[in-house]
Amino acid sequence: EQVAAEIAQHSQKYNVLDFTFTDNALTTAIPSSDLNAPLEEVLEGLQQRDVPAVAITDPRGAFLGYVTRENVGEWLILSKRG
Repeated sequence: EQVAAEIAQHSQKYNVLDFTFTDNALTTAIPSSDLNAPLEEVLEGLQQRDVPAVAITDPRGAFLGYVTRENVGEWLILSKRG
């Protein structure tokens, strides 16, 4: 399934440089997953400590958007309606 692709398609697009404060240090380390990655891979990325999102990239590694925990919850609700 291309769940990650579907979520990324319906998610808002944000600036690729999102910053997170970890132990008083500014970091831009956000995990990424390929557009065709299984949902499990995206969820594993979201389980990392202090990670606000998982970046979604195309097969060449170009940034397409990102998926947040909120996006996953929205997708679950919408998928139950259909």
